[in-house]
Amino acid sequence: MKRNLKHISSILLAFLMGELTGGAFDITSGPLNRIWKRAFETKELPTAKMIDKAKKLAGWQDIELDPANRRARLKRRGMSVDFGGVAKGYAADRLFEMMRSEGVENATINLGGTVGVLGQASQVGIQNPYRPKGISLGFLTLENCFAITSGTYERGTDINEKRYHHIIDPRSGEPAQSGLISVTLIGKNATELDALATATLVMGMEKAQPLLRERGIEAVVITDNGGIYLTGGIETDFQLIKQGA
Repeated sequence: MKRNLKHISSILLAFLMGELTGGAFDITSGPLNRIWKRAFETKELPTAKMIDKAKKLAGWQDIELDPANRRARLKRRGMSVDFGGVAKGYAADRLFEMMRSEGVENATINLGGTVGVLGQASQVGIQNPYRPKGISLGFLTLENCFAITSGTYERGTDINEKRYHHIIDPRSGEPAQSGLISVTLIGKNATELDALATATLVMGMEKAQPLLRERGIEAVVITDNGGIYLTGGIETDFQLIKQGA
């Protein structure tokens, strides 16, 4: 059943994303994110024992929600939440609400990978993951919606001559290996898009596509080998930049 996520709190939304994505997005993955952040800083991989311990402290099912009193509780000691996967999207949603309440008719916001266009249609670029920051792969025409990009190219490090990125699969406890390098989602709810962009990078497009279709979300996806996939509803709104242009 399609859920209406527009008017629920951010923590309830994040909880539902754990349910909808089968754990591919999980805000209780704080312990996992911490050990990988430390690994990037020290250039030492976490041990299997460390990963297993952190995985056991994760589980969106172990959040007790009290929506009436706007409260939540983690069932097990040592658990922690990480809102990094929805923070920019949530901020973008609130900015749009504030601007609309003040009578703003046309505006563009850019929170770094989180872009929103209010009112008149405008073109926004999608970062080319194989080129320096600021060089676009193509342009999207947006109108009264958001485009949110998540990519494995954004942060990472080389350890033992192998590249590791920052998007962790909560189910395996290790950096996601879905064959995707960049996911841009287009829709009306930035918080939802933020969470699902990360989940799509973890799940892969084949598994994520039914969920995106159900949620009415369009996508521009770039694979590890440079392939580009567009969902049907966005094809006429995307302009690819010719190589060398």
